[in-house]
Amino acid sequence: MSRAKGILHLGAHKGQERTIYYKLGKPVVWVEALPQIHAHLQKNIQSYSNQQALCAVLGNKNGVQTKFHISNNANGVSSSIFPFGEHGNGDKSLWPSLKLKMVDSVTLPMIRLDTLLSANNIPAANYDFWVFDLQGAELLALQGAGDLMQTCTALYTEVSTVDVYQGGVLWHELDRWLEQIGFIPLWEPDKQHDMVLFVQQNAKVTANKK
Repeated sequence: MSRAKGILHLGAHKGQERTIYYKLGKPVVWVEALPQIHAHLQKNIQSYSNQQALCAVLGNKNGVQTKFHISNNANGVSSSIFPFGEHGNGDKSLWPSLKLKMVDSVTLPMIRLDTLLSANNIPAANYDFWVFDLQGAELLALQGAGDLMQTCTALYTEVSTVDVYQGGVLWHELDRWLEQIGFIPLWEPDKQHDMVLFVQQNAKVTANKK
């Protein structure tokens, strides 16, 4: 991340990492789906002149009205276009103490990442380190990036090896898709729900898992 030109953080929530990014001196584009959380995000980053926040539900199509499920934990931090799967709540939940469930929903238009950045005159080439925290929708958002994938040198993404979200992408599916377009993981997930760093095969990037 220290070598990155800038950071594209998708699934921003309230921008919890904003101070870290500021200390690294990196410009940031945040994308958050829920309008009420986006409003908090904007307030949280208003003192950082090189950070901006967009409100959008990312996917592989434009204009499709999409049901966005709102979770009951930490101001909806686990909200998703997908409902929870059997490892998200219920007897097999990875986080039984949280008693996760979807408590509400809102219908919002989906938009592709390439369309969103173009509409806001944001040059993707200036944001080559991508962070994905999209609660199962990571592959849909990547498909919606189109040719912008060529501008990404590193992708730090949430992955699941089990169905935390019903219909959400699984680790082996995401790994295979990224491999086909020239990205390799620097490690494999240690847990059933984890973060993994992918890099372009021709990019000179080294990192250790924290």
